[in-house]
Amino acid sequence: EVRVHLLLTEAPPVFVAIVEDITERVAGEQERARLASAVEQAADSIMILDPAGAVAYVNPSSSRLYGYSPDEILGQSSRILDSGRHGAAFWSELWASVSAGRTWSGSIVNRRKDGSLVEVESVISAVHDLAGRRTGYVQADRDVTRERELEGALERDVRERETIEAALERIDPGASPDEIAAAACAEIVRLSGIDSSWAVELTNGHGRVLAAEGRIAQALAPGLLIPDSRANYIRERASGGPWTEAWRQRPRDGDFGERVSATGLQAVAHAPLKGAHGVLGAIGIGAHDPADADRLIERL
Repeated sequence: EVRVHLLLTEAPPVFVAIVEDITERVAGEQERARLASAVEQAADSIMILDPAGAVAYVNPSSSRLYGYSPDEILGQSSRILDSGRHGAAFWSELWASVSAGRTWSGSIVNRRKDGSLVEVESVISAVHDLAGRRTGYVQADRDVTRERELEGALERDVRERETIEAALERIDPGASPDEIAAAACAEIVRLSGIDSSWAVELTNGHGRVLAAEGRIAQALAPGLLIPDSRANYIRERASGGPWTEAWRQRPRDGDFGERVSATGLQAVAHAPLKGAHGVLGAIGIGAHDPADADRLIERL
């Protein structure tokens, strides 16, 4: 590809054509345009920092991830995203590595504009000009918050299953129902998000507490008789399988309901204990913190 310049001389009048080969220049401009378009459309956050660490450029994904518009973050120090989760030694080692010409990659917990935390897999490299002078840094961040939450949940589930299996091995199947229930409840309250656990026996239209652990133990002592209305309700619900619900004190529960409410119970989940002739009882777990209520069914 060439560019032609035509010149007209005065005397004698002659056209002079200057032909310039611009193939490489055009190819370079096209390559830069493709690169700029790719950066703008990248799913990951991409920031360019100047040599002092101030933000010189952010792509649209960066604005979506961190909540700052370009006008709000350009010219600001990249420390605006610092969550405080990493100490000075972490940052010193990171920037020393990048300044030495090495690409740094790893996990960083940053802070969004709204104050919420986000965990990212970050790749940071120095940028140099043709003379080898460092002109800044480029940082690409990929949001892995949800992935880390799922990994943590899987690890927690494995640990909890191991805990439950170990507890089952320790329980003496020849012990009394009260002893077995006490051992089971003691293990259950060790699981995350569970503040209380209890087991009830449902026979002959009546209900009796076999064991209770955690905050609910203030209200449910072993041997305590449950009001018939509550016992019948639990038996009816248990016949349909496990369930979870918000704790509600009912007038017909009398002192029993008042004592349970006084513990601050927010939500409960029950699983039936069945025998050859139907429901024999139920084991319950409870959350006293509203934030844990939604996870009860997972724990159950």
